[in-house]
Amino acid sequence: YYNDQNNRYRRMSAYGKLTYYIFDGLKAQMEISNYDEYGLEHSFQKANEYSSLRPITESYSGLTRNKLEIYATYNKSLGLHSFSAMGGYSYQKEEDRGLSASADGASSDKVPTLTASPDKKDATSSRTWDILVGYFGRLTYDYKKKYLFSETFREDASSRFTKGHQWGFFPGASLGWIVSEEPFMKRLSAVDNLKLRC
Repeated sequence: YYNDQNNRYRRMSAYGKLTYYIFDGLKAQMEISNYDEYGLEHSFQKANEYSSLRPITESYSGLTRNKLEIYATYNKSLGLHSFSAMGGYSYQKEEDRGLSASADGASSDKVPTLTASPDKKDATSSRTWDILVGYFGRLTYDYKKKYLFSETFREDASSRFTKGHQWGFFPGASLGWIVSEEPFMKRLSAVDNLKLRC
């Protein structure tokens, strides 16, 4: 009865993808997404036998995330050899903002607003944003679907770091061998899938 808590949130999410087949084995794709969240929070305490201050707090928050990825993939098989290559670009941005204020001293319970409360207690606001951009790629090769090779890389930049130190390069490589596809493993009925990878 004495405490009025009223919180409202609105969230919206959208996603879209476009695929374009350039020619046999090569396709380009674009993915875009957006997420928005807004919040309104209200807190008011009516006068009661313990306190007649009528404290009130109002706050607002907003969050927006945007993401874009563009990449192309090429697949090719030549007899016992198979190749795959992929390369692309990524962009992400997140913005977070907020506002909060509180007061007390209203003369009536009928108008639960900051304006009707003469004793202003606190007011804060915040706004932060992060941007991440990057390039990425992957190259894979296999022979007879048994002997595998993969190489990947990412080069990313973040707005959280100072200029001159924003970019980082992250390569990787792996080798694989599907041992269960070898003729000498066919006699072992207890093993149907065995793969070694480093």
